[in-house]
Amino acid sequence: MLARGTVTTSSGHTYENVSAVELACVLDDDDMCNSVLMPAIKKLPAHMIKTADEQLAKKMAEVEKQCSEFKPYDFSAIAKAIAADETLKATGKASPETEKVLSKFKTYFEPMVIKFGKSFIKEHMQEGYKVYDQNWKPWNGKQLLWFLINIIGTMQCRAEKCFEQACSQGLKEIVDKKKPLRRDVKLKNYINDKALTWRGSFDGELLLSRDYFVEIYYAAEPPGSAERAWRGGDGGLAGYGWRLEELCRANRSGMEKFKQQLQDLVHQIVLGQCLHRS
Repeated sequence: MLARGTVTTSSGHTYENVSAVELACVLDDDDMCNSVLMPAIKKLPAHMIKTADEQLAKKMAEVEKQCSEFKPYDFSAIAKAIAADETLKATGKASPETEKVLSKFKTYFEPMVIKFGKSFIKEHMQEGYKVYDQNWKPWNGKQLLWFLINIIGTMQCRAEKCFEQACSQGLKEIVDKKKPLRRDVKLKNYINDKALTWRGSFDGELLLSRDYFVEIYYAAEPPGSAERAWRGGDGGLAGYGWRLEELCRANRSGMEKFKQQLQDLVHQIVLGQCLHRS
């Protein structure tokens, strides 16, 4: 749990020199921290509990430093290319010029080796949904759907497992209704009868960011809810950005709870040692 190593996650990112405690922190997996790691940490020897506390404090400080310096991806070139693409407007397929812009975007979001902090994919996605909302009226349905599959879908490919699970369950349940995380990535498939998870069907016929995007709010809803949302029938996707922000806030709150519990354990250990000496 406290030994460090290199881990490649489902997002494709590789995290170097991290323990289980540190990895859960950078993945924003507060549910794992509080429901799995904390009960295990309580059973550790005193010196290991102190190590866990030190590891978490240092890693959370790294993330806080990142937060203060974070700037979301600049989507202006993508928005400009989509607006000018007559082929995309007419057929739903991007022109070579738009494909070049898409290629640059995909390169930016390729898996990487992370030695410090975390990836901030949820924060980039918040900005992506803002761009979608800003262009809902000027873009037609083909342009909107292309953006969702190719731009939002690409960022969804870099989601970590706990984020996949939250969105596969649906932010309507996780954020609005405050329901517990089920930790499942199965999706309802309205394209065909294939069994579908976050990243695709098991036979590779359907792939995230190539064939579809994941509707993160109505994930558990009946057919039609998601389509109404992206077409604007339910007010567009205007609520998605702030719900992602609420999810980030809930994750931070959960990590603070974990941090406080660790600190309380350390204080109990120190107090016990002082009483023993006296």
